[in-house]
Amino acid sequence: MSFPATPKDKIDSPNAAHGRLANIVELANIVELAAPVILQMDTDARVRFASGYYLGTLGLSPETIVGNSFADFISDDTDTLAILQQVLAGEFATAELPLGDYTFELRLTPLVSPDGQIVGATAVFTDITHLANTAAELQRSEASFRVLTESSPDAVFVHRFGRIVYANDATRRLLRRSSTEELLGTPVLELFNKEDRTQIAERITNASPTNESQLNRFKLTRKDGDIGTFEVTTMAVQYDGDSAVVHIARDVTQTLRMQNSLAKTERLASLGTLAGGVGHEINNPLAYMTANLSFIAEELADKLPPEDSEENLDIHNALLDVRDGTDRVRDIVRQLNEFNRVDASSETLIDPRVAVEAAIRMSWNHIRRRARVEMQFSSVGSVRGNHARLGQVLLALLLNASQAFGEFSLQQCLLSLRCFDRGDEVIIEVSDNGPGIPSTILGNIFDPFYSSNPEGQGTGLGLAVAHSIVAEMGGNIEVESEVGTGTCFRISIPRAERRNTQPPHSKTILVITDEVRFLESVQISLRGQTIRIAGRMSAVTSDLKSSNYDAIICDLSSADVDIENFALEARKCTEVLIFVAQSGTTITMTEASMASVLLRKPVGADTLEMQLQELWV
Repeated sequence: MSFPATPKDKIDSPNAAHGRLANIVELANIVELAAPVILQMDTDARVRFASGYYLGTLGLSPETIVGNSFADFISDDTDTLAILQQVLAGEFATAELPLGDYTFELRLTPLVSPDGQIVGATAVFTDITHLANTAAELQRSEASFRVLTESSPDAVFVHRFGRIVYANDATRRLLRRSSTEELLGTPVLELFNKEDRTQIAERITNASPTNESQLNRFKLTRKDGDIGTFEVTTMAVQYDGDSAVVHIARDVTQTLRMQNSLAKTERLASLGTLAGGVGHEINNPLAYMTANLSFIAEELADKLPPEDSEENLDIHNALLDVRDGTDRVRDIVRQLNEFNRVDASSETLIDPRVAVEAAIRMSWNHIRRRARVEMQFSSVGSVRGNHARLGQVLLALLLNASQAFGEFSLQQCLLSLRCFDRGDEVIIEVSDNGPGIPSTILGNIFDPFYSSNPEGQGTGLGLAVAHSIVAEMGGNIEVESEVGTGTCFRISIPRAERRNTQPPHSKTILVITDEVRFLESVQISLRGQTIRIAGRMSAVTSDLKSSNYDAIICDLSSADVDIENFALEARKCTEVLIFVAQSGTTITMTEASMASVLLRKPVGADTLEMQLQELWV
């Protein structure tokens, strides 16, 4: 290749030429110091000029480069050679080029002759090793950041100038978005509840790498409109090489609901204990009131006028009214104590209709103002369970049904209860003609802490606990509902059939009680058996070692000795030991474990007979 010659008429004088040469030398020195490496090459990519500070550092010199191919200098980098061809065609180009331990930015420009012809190219190499290392470190940091955030269960989202530029998958999931891309570009304040936006905007403004991050609770709005409570940390960071703000948000909605529910549960437990204590205190005077009424009736029997007289009838009716009143007080106390946790652990054969009736009585004042009630009870078999716990299930269903009616008029609202046998199961149905349950939430109603009520109303535990109780009884609870028509909850519990094997009539049973009515109930249920009666434990304790009984039924209200010691002695003469306790009294776990079974008053004759049959068989 030949460069264009200079015309003779343009040749300078010796002095001018000397001056220009001095300028060229000075310019060359400046170039040598200013740029790490400068190369000029012809159209064949042969190096015609080489200069630069880094040539020596790279183990090169102008003498070893000039005259050689540019490809030798860059180790046959095909991409760079292709760029060079574009530059020789008249384009400008840049590329990143590693040489030895250094990384250079290569800028290629066409070399144009005075007549406008491209006669070669100029390559300027600038050391960007530090910048490249910084960029690589930044990429590694951002890669680590993404790995950590994508595996985090907490929401992590980054925003710059108020708009989200990054969000991890947990953000999408917790805010119920279809994809993370949906969040990109979204104004960050739109994620927060309106009442919190002023405070979060202030946090964003004050965020800086030197400020200590703070943890605060804010409400974030999910896509479906639901509002969740989050603990949010805000920090200023470098993201994609520029300043940004990152928020780390942990969903504590369920945790707060659980804490509130546990607090309410503790209060309910305290109320249950209080109810048990009040019931016990009422039962004490009620017991001697009942006893005195019986005494008065017996004493007056011989002193009253003839039975057919009007005076006798009035006195008799008055005594009946008083006795009925005391019975009603006793029933109210018993129903109150049935919902006490103390009684929840005992499991016996029960008539489910009793639990239904108790639940209706407990909720009647609430129901009667909201709905008409229809009941259809067929004769059903016994089930194994606990009146209190089954009553708790039915009470929850009744209250939920009555609350569902809302502002409907009394004549429009109908609440129906049915109890019947179906094969080997006892079925209890609680149905209403209310607004129904939408299919979108029907599958969640038995989930713990799920509630369709406004926040602060209800714990979301009622149906979950009901489902658990029915499952413990070996049964199932299901729901059918149609919007605008109504809802039906159906409980199915396995029926406890009587055993075919009847105990022989030679059984000898010791009954310890000083309560006449309880004794009468026992005698009715054990008709045909040999019964020995004792009023107090102490009356038989000394005889237990030499006696042999098929069963001992002990009314704990007649206990005048240590119950545990008595049970140890009783176990020596029989395997069947039944303790009967007044509803509301406290029985320790140790005392209860000493008996074959613990029953609570009132004890039906049918229940006692079936319980003994099972224990004997």
